[in-house]
Amino acid sequence: STSELLMVVCVDVSSSMDSQCGPSSRLDVAKQAFCTAAAQTARRDPQALYGVVAFNTQAHAVAQPVVVGTNTERICTAIQSLTADGGTRLDRGLAAAGAMFRRHPERTATSVLILTDGHSWGEVEEEALSLKRQGVQVFVTGVGDHPSDVNEPLLRSIASVIDGQSAYAFVTNMLGVRSTVLMHTQMASRY
Repeated sequence: STSELLMVVCVDVSSSMDSQCGPSSRLDVAKQAFCTAAAQTARRDPQALYGVVAFNTQAHAVAQPVVVGTNTERICTAIQSLTADGGTRLDRGLAAAGAMFRRHPERTATSVLILTDGHSWGEVEEEALSLKRQGVQVFVTGVGDHPSDVNEPLLRSIASVIDGQSAYAFVTNMLGVRSTVLMHTQMASRY
């Protein structure tokens, strides 16, 4: 049976993602979490499409959406290749994700999983709203030492509300990143 699911990971690769998060950098922790999430999705819904966008000052389509069941390794290799550099333009990341969703109108269960550690500038609310209008669920993980490290009001406002619960979480450590990314992945797979 074919899947309805299209998930796009949208990961911050600005220079601050090199900051420590326990024994590793925030980016390394994020990479690990998203690779695990891809493998989890492959087991649950092997026909799902999984794409990866990285953003700093620009957005980069790191992996166009591919069938996750047969491409988990390729997706992980793409995720593992990410390096941290530059500023934070989440709006450009969201726009790049939007382009991926528009290329796959046949997929009706669509989600974007954002992970960021910063204060983004640009048209973030507008881009998030445009995704939501396309029916995309927006999941957001903020990572840092303290919630003031991220623009919490902004991140909270762009996150979807699912069954009365905000799809935004702020985490400070490796365990938090991992469990939140996996929980968001699970929520996104339930359609």
